[in-house]
Amino acid sequence: MSDNEQTVSDTEVNGEAVEKQPTPFTDEQMQMEIKCKTSDGGVINVRVSHLLQSSVFMNMWKDLDMSPKDLEEFEFKVSVETNVFSKVVEWMGEHIGKPDPKIEDDPATRQRKPLTFSEYETDFFKVGADDIAGLIKAANYLDIKSLYYSGCQAMANLIGNKSPEELRELFGLEDDLTEEEKADIRRRNMWCNY
Repeated sequence: MSDNEQTVSDTEVNGEAVEKQPTPFTDEQMQMEIKCKTSDGGVINVRVSHLLQSSVFMNMWKDLDMSPKDLEEFEFKVSVETNVFSKVVEWMGEHIGKPDPKIEDDPATRQRKPLTFSEYETDFFKVGADDIAGLIKAANYLDIKSLYYSGCQAMANLIGNKSPEELRELFGLEDDLTEEEKADIRRRNMWCNY
């Protein structure tokens, strides 16, 4: 690692130290802000330390062969609306130096183990289904794994054990089936307790 590079932070996962990947930025540069232009024309200044969580940002930085000296002039165009991106920035601020959630399967059931949320994460996802969907799309676009995995878990928590009628209401979907069509579907799918 050169004199200019530092590690984001050392963290622990399951009691074991995990060292983050080196970054080409100094402590001073990590505090600098990059102008992020959103899809609806908004501008949000975001610290470099936050943007390191976005693989899209880091890949763009590398692909354009930029140096830390370019920070002041660099503008990061984000295909995300301002209101959603501001929530993404909030998330990144709370997750600086933290490892991405680990996706694990239960060996007995072979089903995915649900992620456990911190108090902050629980409160962060106390929003509607449309807002969670927007956050998932933004996290996918920016390749922020912690937000993507957690957003998917939050959506699963929100829609789990809901009937088709409840899901239609939650997402504002019109019921386009007649009562006869619904009865036919239930009859054909009795084997799965539908």
